[in-house]
Amino acid sequence: MASRTVEQVEFKKALGQFPSGVAVLTANTNDEPVGMTIQSLVSLSLDPLLVMFSIANTSTSWPAMSATGNLVINVLARNQSTLGLRFASRAPNRFEGVAFTPSPSGGHPVLEGTVAWMECRIVSELPGGDHRIVLAEPIDVNCLPGREPLVYFNSGFGGFRADQVR
Repeated sequence: MASRTVEQVEFKKALGQFPSGVAVLTANTNDEPVGMTIQSLVSLSLDPLLVMFSIANTSTSWPAMSATGNLVINVLARNQSTLGLRFASRAPNRFEGVAFTPSPSGGHPVLEGTVAWMECRIVSELPGGDHRIVLAEPIDVNCLPGREPLVYFNSGFGGFRADQVR
């Protein structure tokens, strides 16, 4: 069977058909909060507890965030698409006007109004093409039921309710 080269545009279009949640990573670095949006969050292991996500090698926020050793994963609610876009940008002052409280263990920003958050210890980073694959261990978790998660699908935001699929 002859092989063919898959173009980046085709690849992105195909994966755009796979809905994913949206989260914002946050950390407190030198008393200044940093944050970035991800959609690559995956539950990796139950024993030990591990999550996995990827970060673009070109990220300007990740080096400072990674150096802290800990961070918070904020799982966004359906009504927080503006936050998802804000933290996906390279704009300065991304936290301006954003309500948050410090996490119990490390004082990292926990964004208000999310569906869940996890404070995690960064376990390892691995190369993955033009991204870094990050493994992290949850050390504190809080789930806030009754809220719909923000979903990214086909280059747009939406929501999801479990009772819609039965």
